[in-house]
Amino acid sequence: MIRTIILCSILILSSASLRASNLDADLIEAAKDGNLQSVQALLEAGANVNAVNDEQRTALMRTAFRGHRDVVVYLLAQGADVHILDNLKHTALTWAVRQRQVEVIDLLIGAESDVDVRDSEGNTPILTIAAKAGWIDVCKQLIDAGAKINLRDKDGYTPLIWAAFKGHHKVVRLLISANADVNMQNASGHSALTWSAQQGHEKIVNSLISAGAHTNARNKHGYTPLMRAAEGGNRAIVGALIKTGAHINVQNRYGHTALMRAVDKGHTDVVQQLLKANADPDLSDNRGRTALSRAETKKYTDIVRLLKSAGAK
Repeated sequence: MIRTIILCSILILSSASLRASNLDADLIEAAKDGNLQSVQALLEAGANVNAVNDEQRTALMRTAFRGHRDVVVYLLAQGADVHILDNLKHTALTWAVRQRQVEVIDLLIGAESDVDVRDSEGNTPILTIAAKAGWIDVCKQLIDAGAKINLRDKDGYTPLIWAAFKGHHKVVRLLISANADVNMQNASGHSALTWSAQQGHEKIVNSLISAGAHTNARNKHGYTPLMRAAEGGNRAIVGALIKTGAHINVQNRYGHTALMRAVDKGHTDVVQQLLKANADPDLSDNRGRTALSRAETKKYTDIVRLLKSAGAK
């Protein structure tokens, strides 16, 4: 008799647990679909507002990702926890930022979400998502909410370095105005100026120089912004860097100069520009090669003629 009672109790408890589990799963799906009425009904029926699925994601995360503002408002009013982390260490705010859900981002910030939360890769919402994507509206929301703009990701990139690398000029200007450090370097030694010079982002180069970026910063291999601009063949950037004090004849760890980099890539006009700025054509790299010998090897006849007319031996 006692055994029967125990078995019945276990069955009842199991059944109740199963019903609760089904309610929770249905809640997460309803929130994802933006079905406010179902969300309300499920919570009234006993669903847990902070229940998670197999990926540790809550109803709030799923609906924030989809941008269902009304559902977000209701879930927050019912006690949804904005600080829960899923299996990727994303919060509801992280998911909203990933989809540029501006209205939802405002709601989650208002609910005191952590704007500097780091995911499993060490990235923050502004660090990897908004600045990299060039979403100035989202960047502004996060900055206004106190996001730290000089944090680094696992590779040492800051929001400014990402924005400069990707060519997002408006975001670069916003970050500079918010006092981003323009001279921070990533793990390989690239600064925002080095990347923008390499990528040919002239407006960004000018903004960074005006903000005090070091024109002679070196990466781990000794490359400077001028070397990168020269190998990219960008006359305007080369000119801007020279005008603001870039060292023309400095050599990287391989002995390469900006002139050699321009020669290697066949940028005749930049070679001419550097020679006019007193680039030394007779410097040799670690293997004894000069700008002239490199040009001759590649059969760049116009460049050979320019170098010889500049006195190259």
